[in-house]
Amino acid sequence: MIRLRLSVLLAILQFLYLFDTVPLHGQQTKNASYLEIGTNIGVTTGSVSIERHFFSNKKEKLHLYARLGFGYLHTFYFSPSGPGAKLGVSLLAGKRKHYFETELGLMGGRHIQLNEDRNYLGPMFSLGYRYQPPQSGFLFKAFAGILGVGIGVGYTWSKVKKEVRNK
Repeated sequence: MIRLRLSVLLAILQFLYLFDTVPLHGQQTKNASYLEIGTNIGVTTGSVSIERHFFSNKKEKLHLYARLGFGYLHTFYFSPSGPGAKLGVSLLAGKRKHYFETELGLMGGRHIQLNEDRNYLGPMFSLGYRYQPPQSGFLFKAFAGILGVGIGVGYTWSKVKKEVRNK
């Protein structure tokens, strides 16, 4: 169990470091964190996620974000339920504050029952709308996908780096 926790911590640190070193052009927000809930008839999910911007095209109409999240999956059938993690990529298409979002990734975790514990891993796919200002500010998303329909609210920000000038 300690080994698993250490591996998760190292993965988070590598994720944040890797995307902090990628040079970007334009004014797109570089970080996003949000709370997300979704449901359908048999599945309910809730998660807290952080995203890091790592690509924009030259016209600033397409943006890619890497996502890492932690949450809980609950099902009413004989499928997995328990804590887990989400790892994925989000593609935002649009301009200014309004975007069409496509998300693709994996959700995995620990299925917990009274008589049995086991790991689970499954696909994550959704399509939706995302309101996100190019600079720091409020984030809203509405989506539909494999795990049902849902909404997310959060905040976006950019890391400000001070330039050092030689005189």
